[in-house]
Amino acid sequence: MASNDKNFDELLKEIKENIDKLDSPQIAMDEAVEIFKKSLESITAAKSKLDVIKGEVKKVIADNKIIDFEN
Repeated sequence: MASNDKNFDELLKEIKENIDKLDSPQIAMDEAVEIFKKSLESITAAKSKLDVIKGEVKKVIADNKIIDFEN
């Protein structure tokens, strides 16, 4: 599954798993570089999805402003 096909929570879980892998003292340098590259892709995809969510939240807040009926 490509990074763009995953939801934010799946990407966050993947990033955390990759950090755990990179923390391992037994990881080979070549493998660490590949995991790092994949992690950067996941981080970029997660940031993009978070920006979309942030925009949606701002729109909901703007559309549902509380109206003062005491005027």
